[in-house]
Amino acid sequence: LDGFRSTGLPRGLRPRLEHAEFFAPGDIEQAAALGVVASCPPNFIGEWGRPGGLYAKRLGAERGAYSNPYRSLRAAGIPLAFGSDHMPFGPRNGLHWAIHAPHPEQRLAPTEALHAYTAGAAYAAGEEGERGSLLPGMAADLAVLDGDPRDPDGSPRARSVVLTVVAGRIVHDPHALTHCQP
Repeated sequence: LDGFRSTGLPRGLRPRLEHAEFFAPGDIEQAAALGVVASCPPNFIGEWGRPGGLYAKRLGAERGAYSNPYRSLRAAGIPLAFGSDHMPFGPRNGLHWAIHAPHPEQRLAPTEALHAYTAGAAYAAGEEGERGSLLPGMAADLAVLDGDPRDPDGSPRARSVVLTVVAGRIVHDPHALTHCQP
């Protein structure tokens, strides 16, 4: 944050904090004032942030409990951009952990987590006019799951991908859905 401040950020630039996982007291407010985008891999909280996990072992249980403060970041008005960082690859596990984070006070609603993976990631890349939403004229990058990832009784990571479309072109159709007759 000091580096962003010292550079005199030009207007319109969207500074990103990559792997925005840990914040010292007061940092969230400073990040919000600078217009920072928090780029986060929520898989980490599930892989390392559980009680007794890597964060607690290396940083202590108290500090580990303050990792990945998604709810606090959103409350401060900081845009979230989620990605998987190949741990494991793909957003379903990260959606699960953003929604079911080990520390309930930092959990996101399913629609908030989906937004961070879609419109939030597009915003962070400056591509919100081209991708991130299913609207006319957008790139039409999407995955169709076998159920609603927002279902409160289910887990997004338990859903299977049944169709993938990139730039409006089907690139993955394991069940031959596009060949089904109505």
